[in-house]
Amino acid sequence: MLLKEAKDRQRYQRFDLLLAAMAILLLLATAGFAAFYYFDRYVSTDDTLVERQIEQFAQAIRGNPADPEARVSIAEWYLRNDMIEEAIGQGNEALKLDAGNQAALMVLGQAYLAKHDSAAAIETFERIVALNRNNEFAMIDRRMNQVYYRLGELYLERAEYRNAAEALHGAIAVDPTDADANFLLAVTYQSLGDHAAAIVAFEEALRFVPNFPEAYAGLRDSYRSLNKTGEALYATAMLEYARGEYVAAAAKLEEAARLAPSFAPIDLGLGLVYEQLGKSDAALTSLHRFIKTDPDSVVAQQTLGRLAANGASQP
Repeated sequence: MLLKEAKDRQRYQRFDLLLAAMAILLLLATAGFAAFYYFDRYVSTDDTLVERQIEQFAQAIRGNPADPEARVSIAEWYLRNDMIEEAIGQGNEALKLDAGNQAALMVLGQAYLAKHDSAAAIETFERIVALNRNNEFAMIDRRMNQVYYRLGELYLERAEYRNAAEALHGAIAVDPTDADANFLLAVTYQSLGDHAAAIVAFEEALRFVPNFPEAYAGLRDSYRSLNKTGEALYATAMLEYARGEYVAAAAKLEEAARLAPSFAPIDLGLGLVYEQLGKSDAALTSLHRFIKTDPDSVVAQQTLGRLAANGASQP
């Protein structure tokens, strides 16, 4: 349930990000298709327009049948309009013309995902990874973050945990701030029984998204598995914080501070919760105590900035 809830929240956002990146590249390469994208996304989707667009695509192919980019543009449009088999057909035609066309492979990978064909999706995304193995720029290409993430997600679904961990490390190497990839990596480590590594990955996810309820729930479970009572209570409290239950969260955090007084994240949690409860002075005290242990914490610095902007005085 924990993984399903998080994946449902992440899936469509990541799908749109990848298609947006693909669309930009394809439009640059095939400017003649710009009008089709515009009308498809912003003007109308009625059947008549769809039929006209398909006919225009057919004419474009007849006019230049050896142009793989035209095929990719059409495949991406089909995918956007839930015409999955047609997208796969055009993607494969593009690959016949250019076997290393990564845009075609990305469309195909997403189409196979939409078709729930995990084996074909994995094979397609792994081809992209292989094509970029010696590409020094791959680790700064956000599309590769999406490719690795999808592979990690697919391998995790298939209980291939070592492969999942390797792919998710790839996603994080491209974008260390990717909270979703860190979360899935943590779930993967839990599946491997490595709760210490899972905790590190959950904490990385929360470092960038401090109101990530599924991450707090996972963190709680791993702390419980390691018999860390105070830390588990902290994670339970932060789950309540993420759900907006600030009074209950504060009470649990205060108890956790008594059980695990040297566990620094409790101070960050108290700062966040006290801010929501309007206890600015207490929030500042907790946050400044936490900053001494983690001066680079983005969340703590942002919270201190909000408190200062609202007139809170420094301790």
